[in-house]
Amino acid sequence: MNSNKQVNLVSSKMLALRIIIVLYCCAIGSASLAAGFDCSKSMSTVEKMICADEALSTLDSQLQEAYQLALGDASFPKKADIKRSQEQWIANVRNQCGNRSCLQAAYSSRLDILASIKVPTVSAHYVTDDVDTKRVIAEFQKQLNQEGFPGDLRECKRVIRLDGIGPSNEQMVSAGKDMSYGAICSFNDRLVMMCDDTMIGKMTLKLTGFTVNGPALAEFSQMNCPAGG
Repeated sequence: MNSNKQVNLVSSKMLALRIIIVLYCCAIGSASLAAGFDCSKSMSTVEKMICADEALSTLDSQLQEAYQLALGDASFPKKADIKRSQEQWIANVRNQCGNRSCLQAAYSSRLDILASIKVPTVSAHYVTDDVDTKRVIAEFQKQLNQEGFPGDLRECKRVIRLDGIGPSNEQMVSAGKDMSYGAICSFNDRLVMMCDDTMIGKMTLKLTGFTVNGPALAEFSQMNCPAGG
């Protein structure tokens, strides 16, 4: 028999921390392979352009991360489709570019596709920008500390942002909407799933009984910390 226990803690600053404990084992998502290339090896003209440009190199790193995450979310038949699609994009889109603006547009478009998480109940995107990821995790860490839960968040396997009115943070903020994020991280040597509604400071933690993939995290975050409030 499964048992659920939920604890609600509300601070004077309207910060709520909810912990959900489900007594069964969590399933770990399968490992995935990286895409990309090594700038220290022999490269094509396009690859040399990317390696010589900091912004394009950053986009390439973000795309590699999104590619890995997409593979980790897919079932075995879909993994082959993702790999084939990536190979086709490299050959027919990226490698056909002859200038920086073309490459930037190609990477941005492909990144939006690979980082997208769509399930029947919610749409979300992986946070692949390193600065944004660190900011989100720092906020999670701050809230945990404020509620008296000492420890460090480490090895965050997935960080997502729920889609509200549009694909960018700037659009959400300019419309006066709150942002909602979810993450799967190691906390005190234990893998946890968490989400946070940034406007009202409501964090929810799930300690066991979850699958480590983007769709599961998106559904959990939408249920407990919906965006756009």
